[in-house]
Amino acid sequence: MLPVEIRSSAFDEAEEAHEYLQHQQDGLGWRFTEMLNLTIRRIGAFPESSAEMYRGIRCALVPKFRYRVFYRVESTRVVVLAVRHPSREQPDWSSLG
Repeated sequence: MLPVEIRSSAFDEAEEAHEYLQHQQDGLGWRFTEMLNLTIRRIGAFPESSAEMYRGIRCALVPKFRYRVFYRVESTRVVVLAVRHPSREQPDWSSLG
């Protein structure tokens, strides 16, 4: 199991998603956060299990939500680069690395 570091920009995106979903339906933001945390734990335990999208950047899906977690596996840790919904602008791959 590798430790997972979350970039501040990815943390901000996750908070924004939580707030948006919580506003849509009471409790939905908390369910999203629970599923996101599960996804991040899975990434740390099985970092190579998600598909590589671009030059070492991988993408894991958040269960029950359409959000995606973009991350990079390093020798001693996993770095979460972004948390995005597919309806939003997709990451500029070169800027994430």
